[in-house]
Amino acid sequence: MRQLMWMGGHTQELQDVPMPEPGPGHVRIRVHACGVCMTEVHYAEGLFQTPEPPPFVWGHEWGGTVDAVGPGVTEIAVGTAVAASSRAGFAEYAVVPAANVVVLPAGVPLDAAIFIEPLACCYASVRAAAPTAAMTALVTGAGPMGQMVAQLTRLAGARVLVSDPDERCRALAAELGAAATVDPLR
Repeated sequence: MRQLMWMGGHTQELQDVPMPEPGPGHVRIRVHACGVCMTEVHYAEGLFQTPEPPPFVWGHEWGGTVDAVGPGVTEIAVGTAVAASSRAGFAEYAVVPAANVVVLPAGVPLDAAIFIEPLACCYASVRAAAPTAAMTALVTGAGPMGQMVAQLTRLAGARVLVSDPDERCRALAAELGAAATVDPLR
């Protein structure tokens, strides 16, 4: 199988490696899609310190289909569509602990699996802020993460204002229920 190994800096290497086998408590997933997280981009640019030194396989927000299970795995069957939040998404197959995957509900497309990890991050930040119906919240930046934060904050009952220089991002925020949008460059 192939995997994209980050060697450090701006160096990446497409490698042919043996197919990994799941050990006890692990599942092997045929990767369908993987998002590109800005954290990884910032690692490559040297802006953030990595939790461990390279080399390692890029991609920590991804999803696919379980194609093998290791001994002791009974809660996830072969053929199950899952989302995962661990390194190795830029590989054809990845082995991860069964506890690190989320089973996708029936009807959720595999392409949507890449949003589970970012959504969990947004949910944690909104939960920490504890918005209420008595609050007005400002979301600065209406890219994918900002749009998710705006939606979660709105669902918590707060009035949401969105600031973004991109007219399309502001339009989407308004369409999704933002009370008002602002161009910060004006």
